[in-house]
Amino acid sequence: RLGISAATVAALGQALADPLAEAAVYARQYRDDAKGPSASVLSLKDGSGGRIALYQQARTAGSGETWLAICPATPQLVQVGVKTVLDTLPYGEWKTHRRV
Repeated sequence: RLGISAATVAALGQALADPLAEAAVYARQYRDDAKGPSASVLSLKDGSGGRIALYQQARTAGSGETWLAICPATPQLVQVGVKTVLDTLPYGEWKTHRRV
């Protein structure tokens, strides 16, 4: 057990195995000489027990571990997932990136 209820495990299993609806958010960044995808993708899945969000978290400094966040898809957590996708673009800060 992971410290969550059997009902939560069942709802998560249903949403992952047989979602009623599904959406994915990813990003791609372009340079004059290359293009590259984000290292993280936000996946939203609707199940009978509710909507969940899954995304690869950004690595913490000094860690080689990869972590997957699985959480209720509240507006705040979806925003964190989208920010994570944008923060994992390969060519630096996307907000200030310019093609001149």
